[in-house]
Amino acid sequence: MEILVRNLPSVFPWVPKMSEQRGYIQWRNGVARILVREPILRPDGSIKRQLVQYPLGRVSPEEAEQMRLQIVARLATQAAPTNHITVRDFIEQRFLPERVSNLALGTRKVYTSILRQHIIAAYGDRQLRHLSVTDLQRLCNMKRDAGYPLETLKHIKAYSSAFLQYARELRLIDSNPARAVRLPRSHEKRERPTPEEAEAGKLLVVLRDPTYSPCYEMVLLSCCTSVHYAEMAGLRWRRVNLSSKPMVADGKNLPPYSLAIREDYYRGEFGPPKNAGRNRIERMPMDVVTALVAHHARSEFTGPDDLVFCNEEGKPLDEHKMRRKLTAACKAAGILHLGWHAFRRYFATQSDRKGMHPLDRQHSLGHASQEMTARYTTADLERRTPHVERICRGLLDAAATSETPAKAS
Repeated sequence: MEILVRNLPSVFPWVPKMSEQRGYIQWRNGVARILVREPILRPDGSIKRQLVQYPLGRVSPEEAEQMRLQIVARLATQAAPTNHITVRDFIEQRFLPERVSNLALGTRKVYTSILRQHIIAAYGDRQLRHLSVTDLQRLCNMKRDAGYPLETLKHIKAYSSAFLQYARELRLIDSNPARAVRLPRSHEKRERPTPEEAEAGKLLVVLRDPTYSPCYEMVLLSCCTSVHYAEMAGLRWRRVNLSSKPMVADGKNLPPYSLAIREDYYRGEFGPPKNAGRNRIERMPMDVVTALVAHHARSEFTGPDDLVFCNEEGKPLDEHKMRRKLTAACKAAGILHLGWHAFRRYFATQSDRKGMHPLDRQHSLGHASQEMTARYTTADLERRTPHVERICRGLLDAAATSETPAKAS
């Protein structure tokens, strides 16, 4: 340690003075605090020594003396000046532009919203180094009492931990207090509705109305192949093979009657699939191929780079508008409200019931695992084809059954 202190003065001129000071314990009404001088980093980059207070609370003289020695020893070996940056300035000037800016658009929006609405709103003017686990625990408890869902509390803790960990890596703070925050246990399980075959059939009957276009093709495709909404929203015609012959997409083989998931569109931004497992090829049942051929014939945007599912101007679909269409269709079909993710769960359920091999189900769903790979052979697709055909046939038979009584009445 002596070598460290002896070699630092040329770079850090405050070190000799820090190693010589003893600090001062001040008592007021039985409450102690320690006064010491610290090197403070100014906003312009200059350094000055400033008197700083360390409140100790009601402690014994022996405890106060022990704390004084610890603080003085830490300052004597401090390798960088103390930074008085506030929570707001660190998040806005360092964390968001340097770290969060590299994330996906949807993630950036969530980070920004949680940090500004909760962390900065509560402790924006607090010095970063003074933000404690007590502060963060109190914030989470206050949000809990205000009726915020557990998911929001998890975001507050996770994103607080993220920016504090970055501050620690920059050596602005010594520890990450967010890791010690405890959240309440949840005994409520969120209901994740999965439609039965008959319910999905009723929905398809309603979705045939052009008012809901292109929901019919999207729901049918998702139910039979597990392709998610964001993946369908980013799907381009050059990655869809509706013919009986192989073709090349993105420099790779695309077998007959299949589509390649290489891109998605999520919260206003095109990007790669969610994970490596989602980068995959899916075989389409012939009924789905027929529906997409008809959709292609009706569409004004059929160029290789045009989106398969787009609005009247050829631009990406508005997710909120599509969600409202789906909600209205569920209501008209007389079934429980479903979100777009419900159709992936439908495929997962039906592929299990139809006897698809577990590994093939993982491939189709794009779930990441050590056994999986994003590159599938034609043999893999051929093995899965009978199962997706049965899933599609069962779904369309259910739709026909639902439509028959309506016509009879």
